[in-house]
Amino acid sequence: MIGQNALKSSSFESRAIQIWLACLGFSLSISLAVSNILVAIMLLYLFIRHMDEVKQQLHSNLFVILVSAAFIFQVIGIIHDGWMVTKALKIYLLFSVTVLTGNVFHALNIRWLTWFLSGLFAGLVAGTALNLYFRPEYKLWATYAMSYANQAAGFALTVGLLGYASKKNWLFVLSLLGIFVYIFMAGERAGIVSLIAAFLVLLFVRHQYKLIVSLSVIVATGALLLSVWMPASSAELQNKFLKDVRIDLWTHGLLIAEKDHFLGRGEHQAFTEQERNINPHLSTAAKEHFENVYPLNLSDQEYEKIELSYHNQLVQYLVEYGALALLFYIGFLLYPIIQTWRSEADRIRLSGIMIWAAFATHSLYETSFDNHSVIVIGLLSGLTQIFQSRSAGDI
Repeated sequence: MIGQNALKSSSFESRAIQIWLACLGFSLSISLAVSNILVAIMLLYLFIRHMDEVKQQLHSNLFVILVSAAFIFQVIGIIHDGWMVTKALKIYLLFSVTVLTGNVFHALNIRWLTWFLSGLFAGLVAGTALNLYFRPEYKLWATYAMSYANQAAGFALTVGLLGYASKKNWLFVLSLLGIFVYIFMAGERAGIVSLIAAFLVLLFVRHQYKLIVSLSVIVATGALLLSVWMPASSAELQNKFLKDVRIDLWTHGLLIAEKDHFLGRGEHQAFTEQERNINPHLSTAAKEHFENVYPLNLSDQEYEKIELSYHNQLVQYLVEYGALALLFYIGFLLYPIIQTWRSEADRIRLSGIMIWAAFATHSLYETSFDNHSVIVIGLLSGLTQIFQSRSAGDI
């Protein structure tokens, strides 16, 4: 096993890296620039101090695939947007280096979980407090630097599931409370759906099929009764929960992708008037959303700087980079789940599957594959050795 054959790090180096992990976790909710600097510093240190371990990780198939994909996405971006550095290149390279970093830490047999996750959870709390103080007008935002409460809920879910993996039940309970706080703060349905997906996976792996069916029937019945019996006086509430602008955005994105023959059009989407109205069944709310983010009275130079979010990572990639990018991203989401699905359902493996299932579900509702989530998912993928770990003692 990797942990048994690992090269032992010195006690000073191990403690220094643990402190670095806590600082990284904390910074993710406070400053993206600081977290990127911390990643760069550690990567440089590993190349200088542990070159042999780094070389071993550079030969892994996963690393080669991810780096190759990053440059393929860059080529597609150059075709459409010129010689700019694409988001996809930055994101996939960042994911690659964080996986590499986590793998080296694991090879050095560094105990990391409590340090990193405690820092991550403390950052969420501090970020929320800073936001309430500096940005009181954005009361629904969960943290100071991160985008929305669903991102914070996703981090809290990651903390909780890895707390479960390491048998730290106190961390698991605290994280669940954090999830519900962030969901309540912004009514984030993406956080709710991701949480449900994670626990459905748990029940499925545990062969609790009857419970899954029972819960599905209860939820479906509740939704049906809500739609039928909701009083007319609550039309606004009904519109909020039963008619989502996202569906119109997804439809618009699919129609645009079809018009582009599924070859993509780049990150900066200068729509014509005809393309803005390509969906004749666009709801009033969706039209208002388009007008807010994509007003008609902009100059050509201003139009070129606009990046429309479809609130769905799969649709976003399909519009920006085409069918090739969509297929790769689907494979990227499914690979860790498929690799671990038939393995023993110990806590580490089960938690890894649940984390990726929640992340994949979140991708259906938001453009969740950004710098913050990449650092967390990439680092944890390496640190937990999701595809190779055998017992909770490894972490």
